[in-house]
Amino acid sequence: MLWPFEAKAVTQEAVFPFRGVVNITQGYGNGMSTHMPAECRAIDVTFSNRVYAPFDMKLVFIDYSEQGAHCVVFQSKEKVKLSNGKEEYVLILLAHDNSISDIESEYTQGEAFYDMGTFGNASGAHVHFECAIGEWKYATADHSGINDYNSYR
Repeated sequence: MLWPFEAKAVTQEAVFPFRGVVNITQGYGNGMSTHMPAECRAIDVTFSNRVYAPFDMKLVFIDYSEQGAHCVVFQSKEKVKLSNGKEEYVLILLAHDNSISDIESEYTQGEAFYDMGTFGNASGAHVHFECAIGEWKYATADHSGINDYNSYR
């Protein structure tokens, strides 16, 4: 008899959201990047497949405008185990998918959900990708920075 014992919840570890060969086409802060100023810790990537949910996550922000570049922000549904051993909520931001009409409010770890694109200010097909620690606290975002780390603590 298992009852009255409860199963202990297992904290998820994030998985890499890209499959196959991944090319970083623009990094952060090299002096030639559009990912400036310092609060925008982002990379632009190209790859041969879709973006996959790195953890169970929920949609917290979406921007359908061209200026917003089809920006979406997801937050982990629960705290995620980080490489330093701590457990924190994690945010990811993606931009430039050509069509986000099929974006759902929740995804399970490993589910495909986003594609490379050229929507907004983009010179070629790619995904603008950011990751931050903490919980979403804002009504809006711009795809040049969710990474003001002190704002999410």
